[in-house]
Amino acid sequence: MDEHRTNGMTEFLRREVSAWESMAVRKGYHAKKLRRRWLLILGIAAAVALSVVAVLAIAPWEDAAPPVHDGGGAEGEHGGVLLPDDTQTEADTSGGSESEQETEQPPAADPYAYDFSLVPVGATPIVPSNTAIKNNPVNQTDRVIDMQDVMAAACKIPAASGKISVLIIHTHTGEGYNQEGALYLDADDEEFARSTDGTDGVVAVGALLAKRLNEAGIGTIHCKTVFDGQSNRESYDRAAEAIAAFRMAYPSIVCVIDVHRSAAVDAQGNIVRSLAVKEGQSIAQTQVICGMGAELTSKTNLALAMQLHQSMEQAFSDSCAAVICKEQVLNQDLAPFSLTLEIGSSGNTQAEALAAAEIVAASLCTLFETG
Repeated sequence: MDEHRTNGMTEFLRREVSAWESMAVRKGYHAKKLRRRWLLILGIAAAVALSVVAVLAIAPWEDAAPPVHDGGGAEGEHGGVLLPDDTQTEADTSGGSESEQETEQPPAADPYAYDFSLVPVGATPIVPSNTAIKNNPVNQTDRVIDMQDVMAAACKIPAASGKISVLIIHTHTGEGYNQEGALYLDADDEEFARSTDGTDGVVAVGALLAKRLNEAGIGTIHCKTVFDGQSNRESYDRAAEAIAAFRMAYPSIVCVIDVHRSAAVDAQGNIVRSLAVKEGQSIAQTQVICGMGAELTSKTNLALAMQLHQSMEQAFSDSCAAVICKEQVLNQDLAPFSLTLEIGSSGNTQAEALAAAEIVAASLCTLFETG
């Protein structure tokens, strides 16, 4: 920058001298008196130029200029322009250390806050909620469950090296998630939280689980077959046929994981968007469903569910909302170990469900004995 400005000043003087000389020749100013006057002017100008050069040589222009405040861009807040002394920013002139200049950050937004005034008449609110239940399991059957006896059956799932040990399936393949940023469900929306192309919804969640298990050395196969295309009523029967076929093709399968999402509503009829929050991150909550009607395997499956709940709670508090015991079988009698997972609800977004799946996958890996 010094060299540029010095050359510019020299070029300016050269042009000025040339202009004056041309003008003198052109107008016939050859009188001795006038010549002396111009020589005097040129002498003064030359002296000023030499003084400028000397000052610039001693003190470079960049050092003499005030510092440019870096506004985060490649050239700073002012696009690389050097500010004169009387235009310094407040940060430059207020004094004090950098820490003293820091302002207190506003508090983080409440992830469970909801403005009901934004919901049109006739629409159903989608309300963020923490659905975690501390007293697990939740027994929705008429059975008396001896949890001490159940936990005595807890064990690791054997995963033979180089073989398929896990089948991930979706009995309700079309279950999907809510649109990002949606606050309510319109009364005429019939395709809410549904997946039709097999690339998103619970299928995408199952794909992520399979990927993480395989990366951990737990051989896993992911079934994307649609079982609820005709109706949900026979979907468990169709899924049972698929499970039997997969176990016949891969006799090493010892664990079947059926991945769903819930369709929870609260006492007011609002759609639930279940959230667990940790250090500013919000993820969908997971529920583990145990079919106590699977008589021979129900105790082992419940112990497995409780182990998964504990592992998830250690990784991310409230990420596993509850273990729920139901009277149904839920195809949990078709393999030595079975889990039915509801990862998120219809009110959750796909991103929240996938974030939850990461926690589920890491916790699932702790349940297997590989080798």
